[in-house]
Amino acid sequence: MKKPDLPCDAVDAARALLPAILDATENLIVILDTEGRVCEFNRACAEATGYHASEIRGREVWDFLIPGDEVDDVKTHFRELLSSSTIGHHTNHWLTGDGSTRTIEWTSTVVVDDDGRPRFVVGTGVDVTDLRKMEEESRQSASYLSNMMDALHEDILVVDRDYRVTDLNAGVLRTTGRRREDVIGLHCYEISHGYNQPCSEMGEDCALVRVFETGQPESCRHIQTAFDGSPRHVDVVLAPLRNPAGEVTHVIESARDVTKLVAAIERLENSESRFGKIVDSMTTDSPLTIPMGFSRSSTRRCATCWAARGRT
Repeated sequence: MKKPDLPCDAVDAARALLPAILDATENLIVILDTEGRVCEFNRACAEATGYHASEIRGREVWDFLIPGDEVDDVKTHFRELLSSSTIGHHTNHWLTGDGSTRTIEWTSTVVVDDDGRPRFVVGTGVDVTDLRKMEEESRQSASYLSNMMDALHEDILVVDRDYRVTDLNAGVLRTTGRRREDVIGLHCYEISHGYNQPCSEMGEDCALVRVFETGQPESCRHIQTAFDGSPRHVDVVLAPLRNPAGEVTHVIESARDVTKLVAAIERLENSESRFGKIVDSMTTDSPLTIPMGFSRSSTRRCATCWAARGRT
């Protein structure tokens, strides 16, 4: 059934209202004919580009708004939209009057006549330039932080309240011999001790639990199991990570391998013990053993002082 014709004054009134309706929205709205010529260009478009609607009405949009390296892609999308007469989604850049670019996410609709033939394309856009800039800055910041963490000699884990690992650095991968995707989501006690339940339930003092409970940093020394099964002595420093409400949601755990240091201290202590036994075996009546003028006790004191000086 053919639609009834509207009175001329009603049509004129509707046309007069259209610019006001378009200008009332914060979104960018552009209406193009089937050749890509600008029919309407609302206030938001003018503010984003620096062009007034009167300057560009009747001009093909890709002649001045689309960067040269994107023209072919935009034209292809425009033709596909006209042939399908469906709602389309597309992202491209617009050139502004001062030569800068804006990133626009478009949702476009084809308006057809009574015979179903395309007449106009109405594009509704959102300027995401600032959002994309913030996203890029966030990615760069995350990359910087990740590189900084990977450059540290410590093994760093970020653990949530379920004791699951949500982030880590390259040191953990070197120590465990695993891939990142194999570690993310594991419990911290599975990685550090090979346990299938929390350390606190295995009779160990768990500083991680205290950090979640008190919100205060902790430090401790642990004996962990390396990926080759050997014992590994580590000094661990734990610090809380809080959400905007001040609640502790994660703990960052930094572990430094001190196995060689512990072994060196044990060797020194064993050496001191052997030296002490030698001194204890000395007798005061052995002139070849204890120099004249020294007693057995003074010899021990000198030996102890010598050992202490060796440590410093």
